[in-house]
Amino acid sequence: MANAFKAKRKIAAYGIMSNTGQTNLDWQDAQNYSGGMDGLETGVSDDGGMYMSFTQSDEDYYDDGHNGVPTNWNAGLHYSNKFNDNKQSLNAGYKFTKINAPGITNTFSKIFLPDTSWTTRSVNHSFSSKIKNALNLTIETTLDSMNTLKWTTKANHNTTSTKSGYYSESLTSQGDSINNSTRNSNNNNETNSVASTLLWKHKFKKTSRTLSVNTDLNWNRATNNGLLYSLNNYFEAGVIKDRDTTDQQTWQRRKRRALQPKWPIRSR
Repeated sequence: MANAFKAKRKIAAYGIMSNTGQTNLDWQDAQNYSGGMDGLETGVSDDGGMYMSFTQSDEDYYDDGHNGVPTNWNAGLHYSNKFNDNKQSLNAGYKFTKINAPGITNTFSKIFLPDTSWTTRSVNHSFSSKIKNALNLTIETTLDSMNTLKWTTKANHNTTSTKSGYYSESLTSQGDSINNSTRNSNNNNETNSVASTLLWKHKFKKTSRTLSVNTDLNWNRATNNGLLYSLNNYFEAGVIKDRDTTDQQTWQRRKRRALQPKWPIRSR
């Protein structure tokens, strides 16, 4: 972790590499990056009070059924500064997260019935990789003693890739094949999102009376591409009797955008 301060300017950066499953800063460390980190917000309320809030999401921890030991790379950069006698402020942050999680599962079972018994063996090799890029930007300017303008933008680009190779077989007590199955799959997801808010706030002469007008712009896009191949063999007296195959591809794409103006009047 590194910090650099000069007058109102603040530059902070951090980097993490671990295999503990935790993919974000804890509360104490996150305070060093206030305003530039996801989930951490500080500011001054209309009545002059200070506030600080921190929300820790499920994405801060990685959980994939506890299959394998994940390796995590995490980095962040924060910059903030104030200009023109504190009338303008700039707050920006970037965050990168990458998690690789390999896993191997071996299963052996033996089934006993009054007149027969058989064994089943299976092995599954899996691998998943998640990459997240997050950018946030806040610009605030004081137009005059009664009016302020604030622009906030958050952008995210996330990709997820998963692969799986599975094989299972069932054998009689004499060692003859009953059935076996081979299944290979891979799936790739990509999501992009931008959320932008423009807020104008006007203070009236009467204490704690304000008028706020804001508009939100949201844009989302998601694509998914998957492949699945499976081969199942069925035996009788050790000889293949039947076989079925699945070979398919799935592709999806979703897009959404919305512009939402809001005109609330807040009075206290």
